[in-house]
Amino acid sequence: MTGRSIRGHYLQLKRLTVADLPRNIRKSSTSSRSLSIVSMSMCGSEMCIATETGGIWIASLPDLHLKTVPTVPQAIQSVIYMAPFIAISGDDESTTLISCDGFLVDSFAIAAKHLCKPEDNLIVMADGTRTVIYDVAIRKIVLDEKRLGRAVNVSPQGDVVILCEEELVTLRLEKCNT
Repeated sequence: MTGRSIRGHYLQLKRLTVADLPRNIRKSSTSSRSLSIVSMSMCGSEMCIATETGGIWIASLPDLHLKTVPTVPQAIQSVIYMAPFIAISGDDESTTLISCDGFLVDSFAIAAKHLCKPEDNLIVMADGTRTVIYDVAIRKIVLDEKRLGRAVNVSPQGDVVILCEEELVTLRLEKCNT
C-alpha cells in the first residue's frame, strides 16, 4: 500500500463580520464580530453562503468576491443555490424560493429540515414526515407525499436517497411528458 499525503494552501481568505450584514439585519455598522455561517451551497463557480440571522451572499470562486442578496431578517437553517434562485429553509412553517436579487419567487407549506438538489432544476424538501419535489423550470410541485425521513441526499447516479426509520428509500427521478 502506498502512502498518500495531502497538502493544502489558501487561495483566498475572506472573513464575514456583522458589518457585512445588510443594514436591515444588523444593529450596528461598527462590529467586527464574526458571523455564524449555517449553510453553503455550490452552483457552478459560485457559492451561496447563509448566516443564522438571515444574511445571504453569493461568493464567486476562487476569488471570493461577495455579492449581498437583499433579504428580510429571518432565521436560516439551510440553503440550496440554483442560480438564479435560492431555496431557504428556516424556523418558520414554510420554505421559500427567492431570486438572487432577493425577490420572492415561491413559498411552500413545508418547514424543510432537509434540502437537496438532484438536478439543476429540482429541489427536494423534507420535514421528517413529508417529502416535496419542486421543479424550478416549470415552477410546479411534481411530487408531494407523506414519507418519514431523517435525512435526504443525492446518490452519484442522481437518485434521491431518503433515510427512513429503519430503511433507505431510493427515488429514481425520470422526466415524463404529461
